[in-house]
Order: sequence, then C-alpha cells, then structure tokens
Amino acid sequence: NSAVVTDEKTTITDVPAGTRYEETDTRKIFRRKLTPTATVFSHLNSSDHAQVNNTNTGEDTRMGQEFQAGHTNIGDSFDKVTIRLRNLFSDSATYAITMKVWNGSTVKATSPTVVTLDDLETSWDSSAPYDDEVVFYFTTPVTIAAGDIIGVEPQGGTVNVNSIGFRYQTSGSVSNTRVNSWRNGAWGGNVGLYNNDAYMILELQESESWVEKGTA
Repeated sequence: NSAVVTDEKTTITDVPAGTRYEETDTRKIFRRKLTPTATVFSHLNSSDHAQVNNTNTGEDTRMGQEFQAGHTNIGDSFDKVTIRLRNLFSDSATYAITMKVWNGSTVKATSPTVVTLDDLETSWDSSAPYDDEVVFYFTTPVTIAAGDIIGVEPQGGTVNVNSIGFRYQTSGSVSNTRVNSWRNGAWGGNVGLYNNDAYMILELQESESWVEKGTA
C-alpha cells in the first residue's frame, strides 16, 4: 500500500509573509511570499453609455469588453473587475446584474458578487473618484484568452423603462479590444459598439503562497 502524504502547509492559517517553514521529512525549506495586488488592465476614459436590458431581445441584453487575439493581456489573470454602471431611469426594481466572462456562447466564469439595480447611482459622476463605479469579484482568478468578453448580463429590465447604463469611451483607441454586445441571440448584434472601449479595471488581488527556497 502506498503511504498517504499530507502537505501540512495547506492546513496552516494566518501565516505572516516572510515566515520560514521546514519540512522535516524532505528537509526542504519554504518561505511565505506576499504577492501584492496588480493592475492587469486599465481603461479609465469614458464619454458615453449604452442601455443593457433583459426583456427586449432585439436590443442589447449583455455587454462587455472583448479581448481579441494579439492583445497584450492574453494569458494574464484577474479576480476583480471595476466598471461604471447606472440606474438610468431611477427605477426601484431590484433585479440582479450579473458579471460573467464569456468566450463565444460559453460562460467561463461567473462572479458571485451580488449587485442589484437599486444599488446603482442614478446619475454619472463628472469626475473621479466615481461613485458610479461597481466592483465585482471572482472566487478564483480567470485567465484571459483570445475572444473572451468580460461584462454584465442584467436579470431584468426593459429598454427605456428600467434598463442599466454601461459606460464606455466612444472611438476608443486600445488595440485588439472593443465593446461587444449580445443581441438577437448572438454576439456582434450591435457592431456600432466595436469602435468603443469600456471603462474597465482588471486586477489580480493580493495573495500569499509558500515558495521553496532557491526557486524564487
């Protein structure tokens, strides 16, 4: 019978960065390494918005930023997304606004962060810091692949009644990325958005890990 080996490091909690750990059986030495929060992608310009709803499928029902082949962040990971959203019609509805990562029709990841329409600001801030920023977190880091769309899907809302506003910059200049939306059952249903870039910040939050001495 093979012996069961337990990695005791995985059971230790609240360990300060820099802590030294020695495995008595292997004589390997590890230290606790702190990796600070990193900004993966940041586009902070914005000048306009589009409505995103759930009821009118002939209009936009999902919207996000698409990362195309050749983009510098392909292969990078994130677990925190900041965008700007608005309750355009000051409505009291409480439907959820879900953050997802799609690749084509496949959902790669869904944020557990709960945001509802009545959480949103009813006007756009004119200058930073923006009260209309909304932050979503992912349980585990998501690695960006070519074709990924990072965006929102409201679970309610009707155009010109109680839809949400998704903030972006018109005539964006970021290479190999663009706003894309789901309309009439497919991405690319509103090609007029292709020239725009979403207000978006992608970050990989601070983390700690055990690193073997001499490997990093």
